[in-house]
Amino acid sequence: MTTLDRDASRTSMFHVKHRLKHRVVAFGALIALTLVATGCTGAVTPPKGWAPPVSIPNDAILVQSGIGRLTTVKSDGTRIADFSLPGSISHDFLGREKEDPSAPLYATPLVDGTAVYVASYSGMVTRLTLDNGTIAQQWAINLHETVVATPVLRGDRLYVSTENGHLQVLNAANGTAISASRPTVGRVWGAPATKDDRIFIGTLDSSEILALNTSNNATIWKHNGTGATAADLVIDGDTLLAPSFDRGIHSLDLATGDQKWAFTGDGWFVGRPLLTKDAIVTGTMSGSMYSLDRSGKQQWKYTAAKSAQNEFRATPILANGTVIAASRNGTFVGLNAATGAEQWTRTVDKAEVDADGVMIGNAVFYTTNDYRLLRLDPASGDIQTFNIQPPSGSK
Repeated sequence: MTTLDRDASRTSMFHVKHRLKHRVVAFGALIALTLVATGCTGAVTPPKGWAPPVSIPNDAILVQSGIGRLTTVKSDGTRIADFSLPGSISHDFLGREKEDPSAPLYATPLVDGTAVYVASYSGMVTRLTLDNGTIAQQWAINLHETVVATPVLRGDRLYVSTENGHLQVLNAANGTAISASRPTVGRVWGAPATKDDRIFIGTLDSSEILALNTSNNATIWKHNGTGATAADLVIDGDTLLAPSFDRGIHSLDLATGDQKWAFTGDGWFVGRPLLTKDAIVTGTMSGSMYSLDRSGKQQWKYTAAKSAQNEFRATPILANGTVIAASRNGTFVGLNAATGAEQWTRTVDKAEVDADGVMIGNAVFYTTNDYRLLRLDPASGDIQTFNIQPPSGSK
């Protein structure tokens, strides 16, 4: 099996149907990992990435419009500009350099003014610049490692957690390497969280949460027992929230790593929780949304009808008192933030939604796995669909 074959086999894990029968043996987290996403029928299918749309200057949106391709779009769905990300550099059997095809994005693009930092699945990290919606490349570096987790930008440093547990620190201005370490042997899919001089990383295989010093990458504390996590970690005051495949939301003390409380739901917690003034709102892959208070006590629970087969992976969005929950099967639900009562439900035919949404102005935007842009009205739930892919044959 070639390296490319192995990579393709690994990425196919993103597309395994929930209904596939697997035996959970020693490493339950690995099995859970294969079940996080849907869509595989047994054959290896190309990965598409679940990078969400992000807001950029001038009320525009940056979206992944194809494998290795970014597009800037106006809020009315009008395309502004397209950009193809560089592929990683490899060598053929004669030792000659060649550029491989661009890889999909799972990590969220990081926008810092007119600069955008992008990390592709193949480990290409690129800094782009925006000029009225047009995109240009400033620098690119190949880490030669798979990247799923969203990097963290702190001042002039870009922290990139690779899938195999390495932490690569880059100079944000020019992409040069500052340091590299491997604080964990567990796989890292969720975005780390940072506060003050610490960075917090969650893992899949080793089921541990780590706190590192950002100046030297030294481990400050390590917590075991939260279960495997593929979700972005969230900081809430002096607390770290870690959603887990053990059906729990774990609350850890930032200073010590000790667990403050844990809430158990009815399924895997895969998405990043939404923090509001009064609540922690999060959903499960079993189709339920929960509102918790800051002590982890349940305030309300919404459960979709079994026939809906909803799986909530995307982070909920709060808009004018309405919690918007996007299911992976293309169903969107508006819930009363105070009570959890359903206000509206809409479904987009033949749509799969793995990516988080983004609120821009008075609308919420999502992208589908077939690269459509959805514009949702939070008040009514009405949805407009835009085709954002460049014309066939364009680059």
